[in-house]
Amino acid sequence: MGKYTVIVAEKPSVAKGIAKLVGATKAVTQKANGYLEGNGYRVTWAFGHLVGLKNPEAVGLGGNILPIVPERWETDIIQLPAKSGGDMNATIAKQMKILDELFASAGSIIEATDAGREGELIFRYIYEYLGHSTPFSRLWISSLTDEAIRKGMNELRPGSEFDALSDAAHSRSEADWLLGYNASRALTLMSGSKTKLSLGRVQTPVLCMICNRFDANKNFVPTPFWQVQALVHKEMDNFQVVSIIKYQSEAAAKEAAERARASMRMRVTKLEKKQVTSKPPLLYDLTALQRAANSKLGLTADQTLKIAQELYEKKYLTYPRTGSRYISEDVYHTIPSLLQKIQGYARFSEAAAERQGKKLCRRSVDDTKVTDHHALLPTTNIPKDLEGNLKSIWEMVCARTIEAFGEDSLSERTSAEFDCGGTGFKATGSVVTKAGWKSVLGVNEAEEEAKKNTDENGNDDAPAGKLPPLNEGEVLPAGKIETVRKTDQPLPIYTDGSLLAEMETCGKRIEDEELRESMKDVGLGTPATRAQHIERLIQIEYIVRKGKKLIPTDKGTAVWKMVRHLKIADVRTSAEWERDLGLVEQGKKSKKEFDRGILQFTLEVIEDIRKNVTPMEGVSGSAEPQRTCPICGRPMRNMKFSVTCDAENGGCGFKISREIAGKKLPATAIEALAQGKRTAVLKGFKSKSGSSFDASLEVDRENHKVAFYRDRGPVLTGRACPVCQKALTDDPWKLSCECGFKLYKTQGEVKLTTEQLDTLLGGGAVALFGMKGKNGKKYNARISLNQENGQIEREFINDKKKK
Repeated sequence: MGKYTVIVAEKPSVAKGIAKLVGATKAVTQKANGYLEGNGYRVTWAFGHLVGLKNPEAVGLGGNILPIVPERWETDIIQLPAKSGGDMNATIAKQMKILDELFASAGSIIEATDAGREGELIFRYIYEYLGHSTPFSRLWISSLTDEAIRKGMNELRPGSEFDALSDAAHSRSEADWLLGYNASRALTLMSGSKTKLSLGRVQTPVLCMICNRFDANKNFVPTPFWQVQALVHKEMDNFQVVSIIKYQSEAAAKEAAERARASMRMRVTKLEKKQVTSKPPLLYDLTALQRAANSKLGLTADQTLKIAQELYEKKYLTYPRTGSRYISEDVYHTIPSLLQKIQGYARFSEAAAERQGKKLCRRSVDDTKVTDHHALLPTTNIPKDLEGNLKSIWEMVCARTIEAFGEDSLSERTSAEFDCGGTGFKATGSVVTKAGWKSVLGVNEAEEEAKKNTDENGNDDAPAGKLPPLNEGEVLPAGKIETVRKTDQPLPIYTDGSLLAEMETCGKRIEDEELRESMKDVGLGTPATRAQHIERLIQIEYIVRKGKKLIPTDKGTAVWKMVRHLKIADVRTSAEWERDLGLVEQGKKSKKEFDRGILQFTLEVIEDIRKNVTPMEGVSGSAEPQRTCPICGRPMRNMKFSVTCDAENGGCGFKISREIAGKKLPATAIEALAQGKRTAVLKGFKSKSGSSFDASLEVDRENHKVAFYRDRGPVLTGRACPVCQKALTDDPWKLSCECGFKLYKTQGEVKLTTEQLDTLLGGGAVALFGMKGKNGKKYNARISLNQENGQIEREFINDKKKK
């Protein structure tokens, strides 16, 4: 029996916090040896996953064998690709050796990896691979504050209590291996692709969601309609009304407008007022936080997860990978003291203080809806020095916490109808009468966020502005009356935020927040893994991010076209697996039963691909996104040497060459040009004389080509032409004037700085060294600009003067 208790954390940073609390006093001297020691403990760590399932080739199932079903599951130490993980592989191997030695000498082991399915798998794979039988306990905590760790260490639970969680973790890993390798190999073989294609349990349904939405958006044919708009005057107030009828023809709308113009008198025919109660929002889970951060800050799901994880490790947030938006009764009793702590943070001091001594809203309190971890909360450690996105995300969680326990917000919503010469109009208005929870961030921001959410769900009945006091029957003068052409809109292309929302509800568009909560058990992936599925699709070049939008590439589109009608693309099936994994986790379904179902489904998927997939163009082609021509709007083709609007298929022939003036254009430049935008300044173009220059590119719409950008306005702090005093024009090579003056930016192959150009225009001289003459010989000279004729004058400098 060993002397020490070994504690295994998921990361070195977490291990350091635990070691300090348990009294590992030799941390500094022992750190280089892969563990911290003291007070009867040895605290060590993983680097996330150190052990994983062997790939098919490693278990003798390479080549074109199908199905790939190992006789038994074998694990090995993870090997990262040589390009990215050469040094890390040596570190992992060394750490595994240290873990082996520590386990061999341990009297007991404490599993302190993250309290969730993946944290469980990280420890179990290490423990099983090393083959030791030392009993272990589980540290199960929801935050890394000293108080939480201390409480958890006093309430350690037997490792066997988490065997069902371990079963679910193993089944998830094995299911992804089995289906992923088999489906990927089957598709690669049947498609005739020269490169390996990838399919996956969650990744493929998500790809299909992205491609379906993009295809529907791109091919959407808008239906036009017309409405009549009018301005109405009420004393000092003006407000706008719109026709009740959406006219299907412009003629009908114009006729209705003429009737209204003949009257110019708006009579209030119907007036309704009602009080609207807005209850406090639920607390954040990870997915809700990722959606909000994508909307407010433009962060990707993966970026938000990493920031939240860092805040957790800094002891400022509770466990971030939670799928619950609720807290239990015992946590609810700690909220008043948490709000008291938040009063110490200047931005929320007043809002938190306002809740003291008042009854807290219980909407986010439900023991039955808390699984492994409760909703995201700030800890009682209030930060003082956070900056950037770390600060923004912490403040978002903090604000939501105060909001969730606040009072109802009340507003008065007015709906009015009018008649003007037989044409009916309507207007709505909303006024907040009691801010309640909306006062935390301000009513305007809360209303704007509500509008974003309703708009995202296709609902145009967003909160309106204020209407003046109206009375039924009163007549008001009308102002400008006009017809307006409108069209229905397609569903928007997915962003991280909107995609996460639909992954959460299995792609089903559900507006009601609480109904979405009840559908979480049949979502795609888990809150902890959804971000990595999106990043995986980008990594394998099936999609790209364009701003916030997620756009399929040619390669991703080709794969989608082959598999969209197959079993593996079925969103509901993948979601049901996630539900079944949850049942395994709860001990309500056996691992054997789940594994049997996955194997059967894998065999069906292989057969499905064999029968229905034929070779298709694009699977081994460009990974670039599909683009539309910035001139004629038709699809462009991604070709080897250019991106072209194909004239043979009705296009205008506009072309973006991949190399211009000796420079290969980066993807960002091609993307900007395809959108009709000017590129950033690109370095390294070559002129016909061989000299190098920097420039931006733009679309020359008149001549249907890409051209170097030429700014037509005045440049260089407003300096004028030295000959005629008119404004100078700038282009990549020179400053020039309509009078014929030219000042080239390169003199003797030496590029002039902005300051040097300024000096010359102001009548000063500039010394240049290493200039080249026509004979190729180098020389040094002091140059100046003749202010009368605009010619460059040179005064040669010998080498001694230069020294």
